[in-house]
Parts: sequence; structure tokens; C-alpha cells
Amino acid sequence: MKRIFLILTLALAVLVFTVFMSSCGKGTEGLEFVDINEDECGVKCGKATEVSEIVIPKTHEGKTVTTIMSSGFAKCEKLTSITIPKTVTKIEMGAFYGCKSLESVYYKGNVNNWCDIDFAHSTANPMSEAEAFYAKGKEITEIKLKKISAIKPYTFFGFDRLTSFKADENLEAIGENAFAGCTELASVELPSSLVKLDKLCFATCEKLKEITIPANTSQIHALAFYESGVNKVVFENTEKWFAASKETDTKGEKIDVTDSEKNAKTLKKSGSGYWKRVIPNN
Repeated sequence: MKRIFLILTLALAVLVFTVFMSSCGKGTEGLEFVDINEDECGVKCGKATEVSEIVIPKTHEGKTVTTIMSSGFAKCEKLTSITIPKTVTKIEMGAFYGCKSLESVYYKGNVNNWCDIDFAHSTANPMSEAEAFYAKGKEITEIKLKKISAIKPYTFFGFDRLTSFKADENLEAIGENAFAGCTELASVELPSSLVKLDKLCFATCEKLKEITIPANTSQIHALAFYESGVNKVVFENTEKWFAASKETDTKGEKIDVTDSEKNAKTLKKSGSGYWKRVIPNN
């Protein structure tokens, strides 16, 4: 009798576990899905407007969830945490606008996978509202990128708890607003491979005090460090820098970049155009 009871108990436990896992695999109840093509779909909050913790599934009815739609979770005022699958490659404008209670973002991929996502705007990045970011269950406060050639616009926008960043010798470009609003970011090590720093890429990084521009860098937007805390911008290569109004310009008024403190003061102010360096012909 005890043996039969034990078998029935184990069977019930397996059934409950199976149902539970099946439910989790479907994501939060009430989410709305939008067909993109035969294989992909996007997701919106749908009827889950009052839910505090939302889990986005990686698939829905056989289609891969690749997009968080425009205004998809906008003004979900009770939302405190959201789980995003590795399958998401695009987040549209306003997706998390007005999510004032959002505290934590749980991402199922790693930081390199996060760099593959296309963010349409600052309001597309959930970290524009949230405070803590977790990748594969671990809170990310330091970033060490490997095998990434470019950081896309808004990728790490609003990462409030990020304290340091460095990358290996594959990184060539840091996009617009890539680290803007990272108020705790104090240490940045740019690799020698870096060529380009785009508009507002380190804007309002209040604790960032000093940065070294690698010798291979040839283009910096005039607003790259807008209202940041930098007081020294050191150039490893100080030759042939000029001011350009357009990204395509190949010549302009010469700029003296030998004074690190003056560089910082200028790049922190409101301005337009680019600082560019003449590349010697091989």
C-alpha cells in the first residue's frame, strides 16, 4: 500500500511540475502577439497591464518572438520586472515608456547577445526606467566585451549600476547614446582598435573623470561626453585633428588636442559636428 501511495505521489509531482514548466514556457498570461512573418512575431503587453512581473516567451504558436513592439509595454505602471528571451533582436520606440515602477530586467542571453539587439530609441531600452540588469541570472555591474566590433545606439543606455567598461581589440565603434545616463560608470578602457565615438555615447556619465582616446581613433562627435564628469581627455595621437561639420568631411579647421583639460571642457559642452583626424595614405 505504501509503495502504491509513493508511486502515485511521485506521479502527481511529475504532473504538477510538467504543467508548471509548460505554463512558464508560454510566458505571462494575457500578452498580445503580432505576426511579423511566417517565422517571427512581436509582443505587446495586451491584457497584462496590471501584472507586476512579466515573462516574455521565446516562442508563440510555433513562431519565434523577435520583437518588442512600439509602445508595447508603455505606461504599464505596475510593472516591476520583465524577463526578455535571447530571441529578441529588436525593440521598437516607446516600448517601455512610462514604466515608472520597473526595477529589474532579466535577460536570458549574455551581454554579447544583448549587443545584438537593435534599440530604436532610449525609450526602447527597458533600462531607461529600470535600475538592475541581469544576464543569465547574474547582475551586471561590470562589462568586459569580447568579439564585438560595434556597440549599437542605446545598447547600455541608463544602466544605473554599471561601474566599469572595457573591450578587447575587436571593438571599432561606440554608437549614439550607447552609455548615456550610466551615472555610476567610473572606469572606461577603450581598446586600441577603436575608430569612432558617436554622438552622446558617454553623455551624463557623471562619475567618469578621465578617458584616453586610442591612437587609432579618427572620429569623435563633439557631443560624445556631453555633461559627463570628465575633466581630462587624453589623446594618444595628437596629430592632424580638425573640426568637421559633417561626418563625411575630409578637412577642416585644425584642432590642438594636446591639452587634456581643455579637451574635456570642450567635449562636455553643447556643440555640433565632429573632431576628426587625417588618416595617412598607405
